[in-house]
Amino acid sequence: MNITNARSKLAKAGFAIVSEDKGQLNSRLVARKTGLRDDILIVAQSGEVIIIRTKPRNEDDDMQSDHTAGSYWDNLTQAIKHAY
Repeated sequence: MNITNARSKLAKAGFAIVSEDKGQLNSRLVARKTGLRDDILIVAQSGEVIIIRTKPRNEDDDMQSDHTAGSYWDNLTQAIKHAY
């Protein structure tokens, strides 16, 4: 899936893009829907989505303990369905 299609799918599901970082190789966006506690994070490389993740807003990753908050998904439909 490319990033443009991901944006459209998120918008259709009622999510708004709250932040976006564009790097030389990777771009990252965070989408949020009012009333849900989870954000959807998407990482894209060369315009193609490579990582889809849901993460509670109040949890952070901990690099020392190798803890990653949230869950990773195979596709955006799963992430939208499981965001709560």
